[in-house]
Amino acid sequence: MSKSIVSTALSNVQLEPGSIPREWLLSGNPETRSKLLVRSHDWISDVVVWECGAVCYKWHYDQDEAYLVLSGEGFMTDDKGVERRFGPGDVAYFPPELTLRGVILITLGKSRSSKNPFLVPLVLASRHGTSFFAWLA
Repeated sequence: MSKSIVSTALSNVQLEPGSIPREWLLSGNPETRSKLLVRSHDWISDVVVWECGAVCYKWHYDQDEAYLVLSGEGFMTDDKGVERRFGPGDVAYFPPELTLRGVILITLGKSRSSKNPFLVPLVLASRHGTSFFAWLA
């Protein structure tokens, strides 16, 4: 397997249309744009550039996610009512099973790195020459 540094200028990234799930939408325009930049060879981790216009939504994290805000401004409120502002240069980590209320005031651009915990058992089993189902037994 080739091991090399992956890099790109944000100005070269062509974002593709997407959306926030309708059931998560509270108000606003749920249109998003994103691009997967890189995925690890074991498919556990990835890096994505994402942006979204002004919107209010309820977001549920099903995997570890870390953000670096590139542009715009948004607010996240946790289940305890604590509100946090995010703007350019801010970094945040969101653990799986977390649900937040998010409000984006100005088109927010971010780089997201995530890790899918559901694939870890598959990867561990394959690294040890064990089938996934035998590993569960």
